[in-house]
Amino acid sequence: MKHMGFLFTPLPLWVAIGAWVVTAGLLALALWKNPFKRLQDATLQHVWLAIVVAISVLWASNAWLEDGTVLHLLGATLVVTLFDWGLALVAMGVVVGLAALVFDAPWEGVALTFLIFGAFPVAISALLQRACTAWLPRNLFMFIVGQGFVSPAIAVSAAAYLALGTHVALNGGSAITVPAGYVVDELPDPVNADYNFGSYHSKTEVSGPVIRYTRSYEIKELSVAATNAEEFRKFNRIIASDERSVVTLKPGAK
Repeated sequence: MKHMGFLFTPLPLWVAIGAWVVTAGLLALALWKNPFKRLQDATLQHVWLAIVVAISVLWASNAWLEDGTVLHLLGATLVVTLFDWGLALVAMGVVVGLAALVFDAPWEGVALTFLIFGAFPVAISALLQRACTAWLPRNLFMFIVGQGFVSPAIAVSAAAYLALGTHVALNGGSAITVPAGYVVDELPDPVNADYNFGSYHSKTEVSGPVIRYTRSYEIKELSVAATNAEEFRKFNRIIASDERSVVTLKPGAK
C-alpha cells in the first residue's frame, strides 16, 4: 500500500481536518473560475473524461503492481498542459476520490493525498509552464522540451520529495507506517555482529502505528587477514540476510 499516497496512513485529527479544509478551499476556487465552460466542446469533454479514467487506472495499477507513483503524477501535468489548472485540480480530485472508493480507504487520508499527489503537482506544473511560455522561445522544440520533459520531471520529483518529507514529519523521523486496519504480526530479530574487522547492529521497533528501523555499520580495519576470510564472509551474509528481512502484518480487530 506504499504507493497509495496517504489513503491508509494514520493521521492526527488536526492534520486530517486541516487537509480537508484546504482541499475544499482549492476545489471551491477552481469551480468558482467555471472551468467547465471549456468542456462545452464534445471532443474536449471526451478527452478530459478519458484522461481522468486513464489516470485512475494507472493509479490503481501502480498500487497493485508496486510500480511507483510516477505515471499518475504525470497525468496531473498532462491535464494542465491540455486544459488549465482549474480543470486539472477538479480532475485530480475525481481521480483521488475514485481511488479512495476502489480501495475502500478511510476518509482521513483522502484530502492529504489529493493535496500532495494532486494539487501540488498541478500547481508546480502550472507555474513551470507559465514560466516556459514567458521566458523560452516560442517554437515546437522548446514546447516539447519545456512542457513535455522539464516540467513533468520537476513536478514528479517535487511531489515525491514532499510526500516523503510529510511521511517522515508525521512519523517522528520514520518513513514507515503501519496502514490503518493492520497490526504488526512479526518483527525481524535484532542483529548484533561483532568482529575484529567490523561490527553491525540493527533492530526494528514498533511505536503505535510507526515502525522504526535503525542500524549501524562500523569498519574497524581496512584490510582483513586471510585467516579471518571465513568470518568476513559470515559477516557479509549476516548483513545481506538482515537487509532482506521483512515485517509481517495482519488485519487488526474491526
